[in-house]
Amino acid sequence: MGLITSNPNNSGRGVSSGQNVTNNLPPLLFHEVHGGNIMISRDGSVARRIESFCKGVAFSDRPVKIAEKIYLKFVGVSNNWSGVLRFGFTSHDPSTMRYCLPKYACPDLTNKPGYWAKALAERLC
Repeated sequence: MGLITSNPNNSGRGVSSGQNVTNNLPPLLFHEVHGGNIMISRDGSVARRIESFCKGVAFSDRPVKIAEKIYLKFVGVSNNWSGVLRFGFTSHDPSTMRYCLPKYACPDLTNKPGYWAKALAERLC
């Protein structure tokens, strides 16, 4: 599966407070810290899961602002695995987990303060 963060309608810039006003935030890309079964494109806009189980955690390269709209696009889906994609937020800097990133977001991260994640329904993936 691959995810891309850019939005073709606004050149990767965020939209503030639900209005159609482009803000001055840089494009939301993927962070260099990620699970062992994730590959990030050179420009940081695509995260692709290697065909394997677990170690699929990825982060954004900057904090998401309150009320900032974000866009994710599935650019590929594998039928080799069952399960769901989990999407979440953290108040922690991913750099602090560079050498101790857990296998799973749920429950490994969500059982700790400052991490929130929920599963997306399979029909949405």
